[in-house]
Amino acid sequence: MKKLPIRWDRLAKENLDAICDYIADDSVMAARRVKKELVHFAHSLKDFPEKFAVEENLKGIPGNYR
Repeated sequence: MKKLPIRWDRLAKENLDAICDYIADDSVMAARRVKKELVHFAHSLKDFPEKFAVEENLKGIPGNYR
């Protein structure tokens, strides 16, 4: 299987930042840890693109979101 690059769209980046900002209100270190882990999970999809469950809301949309 060909490995494709992981591309973050604008909304995904904004959501990641919003999550981290929310967590940082309590703990900056925890926010950094969460961001690092989420980015790591996203980049692991390069090697295992079907690692996570199929997103039910995207099943009917043409194309391959994986």
